[in-house]
Amino acid sequence: MYRGVALVRWSPDAFGSWARSLRVQSLGAQSFSLVLIAAALAAVLVIVGLFRFNEVENQITQIRQQGVRLSALLAEVPMEQLVAPSDHRGTLELAAHGQNDPNLAYAAVVASDGRVLRAVTSDGVIIPAADVPSEPAYWHGERKLTLSGTDSQITEFHAPVIVNGELVAMIRVGYFAPTLGFDARQLSLFAAFALPVFLLVPTVHFLLRRELKPITRVIDHMDNVLSAHKLGSVTLEPRTELRPFLQQFNGFIDSVADKIEDLGDRERLLQTSVSVLQYRQSRMVSILEALPEAVVVMDETGNAIMANHRLAAILGIETDDVIGHSVEEWCPFEKPRAFLLRHRTSSSSRLASDSLEFKPDPETDKNVEIRILPLSATEDHERKSGQVILFSDVTSESLARESRADFVSHLAHELKTPLNVLGMYSESLQGKAGEDRDYQVEASNVISDEVERLSDLINNLLSITKIEMGSLGLDRQRVRVSEFLSDTFETMRRTAQGELDFELDIPREMSALLLDKDLMRVAINNLLTNAIKYNRPNGKVTLHATETEDAVLIQVSDTGIGISNEDIEHIFDKFYRSEDDAVRQRSGHGLGLSLAREIVQLHHGTLDVESEVGQGTTFTLRLGKDVSLLRQGA
Repeated sequence: MYRGVALVRWSPDAFGSWARSLRVQSLGAQSFSLVLIAAALAAVLVIVGLFRFNEVENQITQIRQQGVRLSALLAEVPMEQLVAPSDHRGTLELAAHGQNDPNLAYAAVVASDGRVLRAVTSDGVIIPAADVPSEPAYWHGERKLTLSGTDSQITEFHAPVIVNGELVAMIRVGYFAPTLGFDARQLSLFAAFALPVFLLVPTVHFLLRRELKPITRVIDHMDNVLSAHKLGSVTLEPRTELRPFLQQFNGFIDSVADKIEDLGDRERLLQTSVSVLQYRQSRMVSILEALPEAVVVMDETGNAIMANHRLAAILGIETDDVIGHSVEEWCPFEKPRAFLLRHRTSSSSRLASDSLEFKPDPETDKNVEIRILPLSATEDHERKSGQVILFSDVTSESLARESRADFVSHLAHELKTPLNVLGMYSESLQGKAGEDRDYQVEASNVISDEVERLSDLINNLLSITKIEMGSLGLDRQRVRVSEFLSDTFETMRRTAQGELDFELDIPREMSALLLDKDLMRVAINNLLTNAIKYNRPNGKVTLHATETEDAVLIQVSDTGIGISNEDIEHIFDKFYRSEDDAVRQRSGHGLGLSLAREIVQLHHGTLDVESEVGQGTTFTLRLGKDVSLLRQGA
């Protein structure tokens, strides 16, 4: 005969409890039978009670699911369908009868003031009065109510009906609360369930009495092992019909142990994968936040799944208002929204070359450029899995383009005027007028003036360009300021046209400065030229200089037409000319003052202006002494 060996893994407390329960054979046969019958009866009652309790719990869960779903569904129905005329079977009736639930007590549409607008009720049910919640947070909910005149409990679910953002009504759906009482119709079911249990009692009694004898020896052996309070495997050698059971049980325990170990390995692998994914997501978020552009990542369904916080700075849109929403929901700008919707399904070649510039706020100069990049699936590069939308602040680039366009326009205009004059006189000199000696002299003088004007324009442009590009170096040398100013002033006075009074007011002795003599002469000549050009007849031009502890102040004043408050903010802009007729009557290209300021700033000085229309203008040039420059450097 084969002698099997079974290994049983069990805890001492659990197995000891099981072993003690098997010692019922120590009771007398009659007592044992009574106990067994009582136990069977108790088991039947407990099972029936648990069955009924579980049935009630299932009904409660089902009612809650149906109530929440039905109230939310009705709340989405248009108001005119909910309160259809009484002679029509409206949505409320269809939804209520479609439930086919005997627990449904009523379904009603109640106005915000408590009036019942439409209702469907079970027989004999009167909808209980209840206040409409005042706070939006409590518009969706569940509450317990009692039917009027009865003790019947009602579980009611309610949801708001919103029209144009306003609460106009409440959906109220009530269900009869299930009870633990037994239904007479269920008694036959319970009896049919209890009869086999009671019939099983004598059979179990007989089999137990026969099987308890070999089990007793097993229990004694287990008691010896458990008395030592040791856990682990116990070796048994059953010789009865229990041997296959114990062998199968041992195999089951081994299988369960292997499954638990395998689940533990899978759990650790899953935790590792989750940690890796979280790390990658955090890295992706960090990369998005580090980009200078505002970024929105859209999935293949057209909803935003990621966005960085640059959106708030560039477009004024918070990321919480973007993620999880479509373009129609989060983009408030009409042209960008149409652009994004138009390119939602575009090919990659189209997206790579297409862009859009727009102004988020028409009252500002801020310009934003939109570009769209396609996202491809990892396995299939032809299949698109979404899009990346980039929003870049291109205000500086836009202003630079406008500035370049204005510069070219002004330059073309300034070059066109002298070229037209040169062309006109050169053409006239080739005709009969060119035979006149006086006309030849006049034409020569005009041509000379226009050539000089073109030369000054080109030289000023070259100087400004070199300064702005940083390629113009200063050839500094010690310059006696009083002699330098006197020489410059006398040269301009000799070449001045018209009847003007010139006054030179400078100290005889002044400190020497480190200056680029040629550049500074250009700056002061431009100031004196303006003072002469925009002066009034018999006006006065004054060059005044004074010295402080750390600086030399040079002032060029005139008694001319003056500068308006609107123009004074732009006179240092390249090519700026006032629209005033008195200014337009005098020739000029709008570069002199701009170049003068650039030269002064190269010398770490400042150039300021004060003016009054009709009274004159004063330009004040401030140059720091060597000691002041050393202090600034320190």
